[in-house]
Amino acid sequence: MSFVGEDGYCHVMNANPKKYDTYLVKTEEGTYEFAHYNIGGWHIQGDNKGATVRLWRELPVTDQ
Repeated sequence: MSFVGEDGYCHVMNANPKKYDTYLVKTEEGTYEFAHYNIGGWHIQGDNKGATVRLWRELPVTDQ
C-alpha cells in the first residue's frame, strides 16, 4: 500500500522515510524546506528550524 499522494509527497502520519537522508518537506507553517531525517527524527536545515514537518518527499534526481 502506497501512502504517496499524486504530488509525490507522503504525510508523516502515514510513513517516515526508510533511510536516513535529506528530503524536501512541506511544513505545518506552509513553507517548503530541506530537512534531514535520522534516528532523532526530522531536523530542518536552514533558517526555519522551529518548523514542523508535515509532508516529505525524496529529492528529485535528474540525469545530466
